[in-house]
Amino acid sequence: MYRSFRPLFPLGITLSFPPFLDSPPAGGYTLCNTFWKGRTKTKRKTVLFCLAALLAAGLAVFFLVRGSQGPGSFRGSCVKSPDSYTLEIEYMTGADSHTLELQAGDALQIRFSPEKGSLKLTITAPDGTEVYTGNGTEAADFTVNLPESGIYTVSVEARNAAGTLRLSAVRR
Repeated sequence: MYRSFRPLFPLGITLSFPPFLDSPPAGGYTLCNTFWKGRTKTKRKTVLFCLAALLAAGLAVFFLVRGSQGPGSFRGSCVKSPDSYTLEIEYMTGADSHTLELQAGDALQIRFSPEKGSLKLTITAPDGTEVYTGNGTEAADFTVNLPESGIYTVSVEARNAAGTLRLSAVRR
């Protein structure tokens, strides 16, 4: 048979001891009394400071690791050149863009294959109009003919995404 002693804290947790163990001191054990027994006020402050520092360090590590997968993070490869733009995405959350100087009548050959998450591709003409906007679900391989000469902006927005985007200029 086990002996039960008064609850610890107001939570109602009770310590029970088998009869062959020494009985607890009169009044029972409490976590606070056991932990702080014999410690001076300075030692208590030191212990509390160390616990707070340990908690702060743990939180810092948590947020650093979490931040590596947060907004603006990218894992994969990105290659930008005057005639092409390639993204091999293992993980991406955030945005990226690239500019290409093209002539009227040129075309962009696009291979767009999202695997997971959300990927949005936007191609903007020099006058600010959107020549193409899509998420890659309509077609994987396609060509966009360019109506005017100038600098075109290719923008990619991703959220927890993986996939591939290959874009290359076809000169006429």
